[in-house]
Amino acid sequence: MTEDPLVSIVIPTYYRNHELVEAIESVEEQSYSNVETIVVDDSGERNAESVVEGRDIKYIAFDENRGAQSARMEGIETATGKFVQLLDDDDRLQEDKLKKQVALLREEDDVGVVYSGFVWKDGGVVLPNKDIRGDVLKQALTFKMAPCITSTMLIQSSLLEEVLPFKDRPGADDIGFKIELALRTEFDFVDEPLVIRRDSEGSRGKSWGSYEGRLQILEDYEDVYEHRPASEYKEAKAYTELQRAEVELSNSIWSFDAILAGVRMCLSYPRVLFFCYLASIVWGRPGYVLGRKIYSTLLRDDVDRGKI
Repeated sequence: MTEDPLVSIVIPTYYRNHELVEAIESVEEQSYSNVETIVVDDSGERNAESVVEGRDIKYIAFDENRGAQSARMEGIETATGKFVQLLDDDDRLQEDKLKKQVALLREEDDVGVVYSGFVWKDGGVVLPNKDIRGDVLKQALTFKMAPCITSTMLIQSSLLEEVLPFKDRPGADDIGFKIELALRTEFDFVDEPLVIRRDSEGSRGKSWGSYEGRLQILEDYEDVYEHRPASEYKEAKAYTELQRAEVELSNSIWSFDAILAGVRMCLSYPRVLFFCYLASIVWGRPGYVLGRKIYSTLLRDDVDRGKI
């Protein structure tokens, strides 16, 4: 019988010991046993040392804060497994996550990334869009990969060696990461919520970093977009402007700048969905929130597929 391949679980952490304990416990409870756990402490003060003491964990402590991307890279370079799980310290793994994803990776030679759905802390479930498998470069370039996020993926370690070093794009680190992976391999998914996210669905905020990070993606991958259908860049630009509008409305009840972003969104990629977004943006934050609720009620079922 073939031995189960080693899975390396890399957990970057920064002053969140309570959450880290729960993340580690979710690893210890995995039904898949051939794992190594690597905790990278980015506090610069060995803040997480007390959490890992007495556990079978490789502990790496930075002497200064270097950021999440540096912590992930350090963990990946230390990892010895055939597959790597990057686990944010505020997320938890369901018991069978690794078992089910390893099985799929071993079955499909062309697949280097297997992701899953997730469940919010308040119970909302997000499952994969059935179309986001195989060659997913189009979806990666148009920012439509949900729920494929850092913690839901299990990745062949050889691919990670190819994409290092990670570029630091606060607010959009995972977008560039998924584009790099999609340029090199096919994706598949387990159609179950195998990660628990500590955030609640309604608590998700929008930041300038997430907007600026998307702008940086459009610039950094300009050469890739140039060799793709023009619609992909236009759609990505539209979603970037929608992000700008959401940031503006998170800071103000009503915003002229949000409306301008909505207009740019529609000019970039004139589609019915974006015109509906613009109509709701005109009415400010209450109108936009109501519009999103109507969209969710009419176009989705109890389980979101490919939407965060």
